Amino acid sequence: MCAECRAIKRVRQVPEQDHSVSFLAIMLSASHSPESCCSATGRSLHALRKVGERLSVDRINPERGYVPGNVQLIAMCLNEEKRTYRRVPQAAVNALLRKLERVTDDDLTSISAAAQTM
Repeated sequence: MCAECRAIKRVRQVPEQDHSVSFLAIMLSASHSPESCCSATGRSLHALRKVGERLSVDRINPERGYVPGNVQLIAMCLNEEKRTYRRVPQAAVNALLRKLERVTDDDLTSISAAAQTM
């Protein structure tokens, strides 16, 4: 299924909110790019895959739709922990960072993003 079709399917799940289907399609495509990074940890999808994770598209404020400024890429486990809250529980972020400590060959995480996690 193409990114645009996945975006349409996703916005149909929350029809009462305003959405940008084209923007969501771009974000869904980015969630599969190895150099895309998790907003909460700063680590690349390449690193996340090494510990069995993947990136998901998250609405920062769950009461708003998939629109620019309200969407971020975060690890799937963190998105599931967040659920309907506006923040990811710090304990979940710390647990994922402990798993990621073993990943040393992550050339795709930017140096600035890696510095933010320290």
